[in-house]
Amino acid sequence: MAKKTLPSNAPWVLLLLLLLVGIGLSVDLTYIHVKANLDPSHKSFCSPNARINCDSVARSAYSRLAGAPVSVWGLWGYLLILIAAWIGRLREARTPALLGLLLGLTGFSTLASAWMAYLSLAHVGALCLLCLATYVINPVLFVLVWVLVKQQEQTTKEAIAAGLDWATSHLQYVVLVAFVTVLIPLAYPKYWERSSVILPARTSSTLQLPNGLDAQGHPWIGSTFPALTITAFSDYECPFCQRSNFRLRELLVDAADSVRVIHRHYPLDHHCNPSIREPFHTKACLFAYAAYCAGKQGQFWALSDLLYISGPRLDKEQLPEKVKGIGLHPNDFAACLDSEQAKSYVQQDILDATKKMVQGTPTFFVKSRDHALPQGFTTEGYAWIGAEQPRVTIEEFSDYTCPSCQREHQALREKVRQHKNTLRLVRRHSPLDPSCNPSADKSSHPMACLLAKASHCAGKQKLFWPMSDLLHDTYKSLDREKLLDWAFYLGLDRKTFAECLESKDSDAFLQQDIEVGKRLKIRATPAFLLNGKSYTGSLPSDALQSALLPPTTPRPLAPLPRTPASLPVLPLQRTPVSLPSTPSATSRPQHR
Repeated sequence: MAKKTLPSNAPWVLLLLLLLVGIGLSVDLTYIHVKANLDPSHKSFCSPNARINCDSVARSAYSRLAGAPVSVWGLWGYLLILIAAWIGRLREARTPALLGLLLGLTGFSTLASAWMAYLSLAHVGALCLLCLATYVINPVLFVLVWVLVKQQEQTTKEAIAAGLDWATSHLQYVVLVAFVTVLIPLAYPKYWERSSVILPARTSSTLQLPNGLDAQGHPWIGSTFPALTITAFSDYECPFCQRSNFRLRELLVDAADSVRVIHRHYPLDHHCNPSIREPFHTKACLFAYAAYCAGKQGQFWALSDLLYISGPRLDKEQLPEKVKGIGLHPNDFAACLDSEQAKSYVQQDILDATKKMVQGTPTFFVKSRDHALPQGFTTEGYAWIGAEQPRVTIEEFSDYTCPSCQREHQALREKVRQHKNTLRLVRRHSPLDPSCNPSADKSSHPMACLLAKASHCAGKQKLFWPMSDLLHDTYKSLDREKLLDWAFYLGLDRKTFAECLESKDSDAFLQQDIEVGKRLKIRATPAFLLNGKSYTGSLPSDALQSALLPPTTPRPLAPLPRTPASLPVLPLQRTPVSLPSTPSATSRPQHR
């Protein structure tokens, strides 16, 4: 029998190159999966719209298989194929058997790719560009291996038989591969379950917060007299909406005295949303109607939580029975579910969202209590609120972790509301924190510098006062992670905000205020500068009232009274007056 010649190098080289590309794509997809499930503000480069969206795919339940992301299984598969291909290329004697193994592995990966593509289209409703690239690579790998098999003058059946024979005679390798395969889901961290871990505790605690319907009939939860109102447009079939909703509710527990959250509907469902032209979240409209109907019976937030948790597993027939568990009357609920009133309500939310240029979910809008007051920044970059052309300006040197600062600030804000056309309040920083203020005591306020920079960085994105109000009211519960989360919910770009917190420019801006405070001999907070005079502790009310008094202008002198023309003029009477006799200038005494 003639000795077989070595096969052409081209299929081998192409095979190895495609495997390296597949490994790179799998690593990138794993990174996207981690970021999409942990970072609320993450948007990958391959998520240009709702239809082509790697993040939506990564956040769906179909992105995981047996306790690990599909991308991790893909990475493991590419590594196995790469090892087998490398050994088969270097050791000619083993090539026929290993080609059989490669044929089986690439054939399996091709079938898996077809199944994942079907799930993305039929159930997730979005496509991942990087995933699509692997769906193309996998069948190409299968074709290349089939070409190599033909170059070995083997049939497909012979190659597979040779591969099985090799596997049965090298069981130690099979056991090793099986061991690693079992270890992967056991060892891989379940970071996507973070929201479900906090869900029961958050549900039970936040449902006790004040809640109700606002004047427009929109459900709210949190503060009855809010300094900040956050409006969330959401979709019950959006995986990230679930996580962001419960994370916001978790944060709300510590901010319930000052923050209110309003829920609005924006279902990405073509059944009720005209901007969605193809099937996407096909139950989202139904769930929005259901939440509205639960609100009619005073249980909006209870059903809202249930829909976020169990929505994908519910259908219309199950809902009336399911709502019994949260105290709803099933017959009234079922009647409301098909009512024009429910559909009209959701349509109005969709219309309002369209006017606000909402393009995806969740989308948040923030409004402060004083949003109607003029606001801006001085030429030096300091935030002000109040009169655009002030007659009186107060500069406030404050520390966000100082309780008396909060009280004095609220009192001043009330004065600004009362004198919005004449009084302006300018915010300056004086953090009693040794991490940025060397003159501060070491046992002073350890978070003050970070919070001061947080308000400055929010101001860089034109949201100084909403962040400032939040910091005053919630500083006791804040840490760096919560601060970044709040930034996202306030509408800030989280990445830009985080970079600003670490920037040298922010440190330099803060040092300017600290140096000004030193020149003014400010050693405690709060401190105020009014009419060139500094005050520490509180601003005397008489000093402020005196400054707010309208300026006095000198009154014109009253004209002299004029004699009425109608009165008669009396003739002047002369009365002779007897004067004592005195020597006259001409009469002189005669001297004898």
